[in-house]
Amino acid sequence: MSPIRTELLAHDIAKVNLAKQIPIDKLLKIEKVSIYLEGKGRQPNTIDSFRRHIAVLARNADLDNPHEVELAIARLKKTDPSTKKLANTPVSNTYKAKLCFTYRNYTKFYGMFWEVPHYIEEERSIQPPSDEKCQMLIASARGALSLMIDISVQTGLRPIEVQGYKGLRVKDIHPDQRTITALSTKGCCARPPMQISEELTAKLLTYITRHNLQA
Repeated sequence: MSPIRTELLAHDIAKVNLAKQIPIDKLLKIEKVSIYLEGKGRQPNTIDSFRRHIAVLARNADLDNPHEVELAIARLKKTDPSTKKLANTPVSNTYKAKLCFTYRNYTKFYGMFWEVPHYIEEERSIQPPSDEKCQMLIASARGALSLMIDISVQTGLRPIEVQGYKGLRVKDIHPDQRTITALSTKGCCARPPMQISEELTAKLLTYITRHNLQA
């Protein structure tokens, strides 16, 4: 395994501020895995998710002891948001599966054998807000935020697909057809053009002109 510059690790540790309870030597080991994932082309949000979840495990178990880690995952309890203390309710199987996926990256990097536990994830549907509530939210927001919400409401795009380094560009707006083309951030097939209203098209053109954005 090739050495990794210590100053890079120190910078990343300071940036993410994982936890004061985690010893510096453990943080260094975690950051080596983070940098490895970055080199393998993992997305920044995936690496951030790894850091958050591995920090949970590091606070509850010795990361170099797979048996201790899997017991910690199995026994993990929810935190009461009002008191910030552990409740008696176990975390969901979906969250446990995420922790297992996270720790698998750690064990793979350090060459540790670990038989991954199997947790059946629970699926729960969501109730989208009504059109009236969406319009109230759009009207109460200002500037770019109002545009972002309006785009998400009309197209179903996720925030990362609207704004940021994977977000919409000027050339993704097609005023003649009143459509938007966006990147797919889930690794699936390209999205078809998405229809938007005439009002939103006008707002987008005004925003592009006002900020002198170039295609």
